[in-house]
Amino acid sequence: MKHLLRILFFLPFLSLSALAAENVGQCFHVRQMVKTEEIRYGVDAISECRREYEAVYVLVAFLDRAGKRLDEGVWAIYWCRPGRREIHEFAIPAGALGFERVVLTRITADAREALMMGRRSIPSGVPAGHVADPGEPNPPR
Repeated sequence: MKHLLRILFFLPFLSLSALAAENVGQCFHVRQMVKTEEIRYGVDAISECRREYEAVYVLVAFLDRAGKRLDEGVWAIYWCRPGRREIHEFAIPAGALGFERVVLTRITADAREALMMGRRSIPSGVPAGHVADPGEPNPPR
């Protein structure tokens, strides 16, 4: 009886941890992404997640006719609720002009991960901890 009471006491905590461990990339489904205009594309998605998310970020790549990657993009659904279907249209980034297809690359609930996608540090040629000389100041006009 004592063990049964312990199990019943901890049972709610176990279900909460199971909800926290849900992978949004596996429960939020993008059904379709299609080019609607030269600079726009439409999306159809549904959340089959067990809980509500403040935001779900969908990372995409824009490809030309040959399958070459032109650019990357991110779209977000805010207050993503279980069972909710999302149909939206988004503009493309400037570097994707001429795209033929848009493809899913990743789904995440982590804003930092979504907004840092594809971003690499640009080597400056200056050692770490130092600041480069900006050059001569612009003369007054």
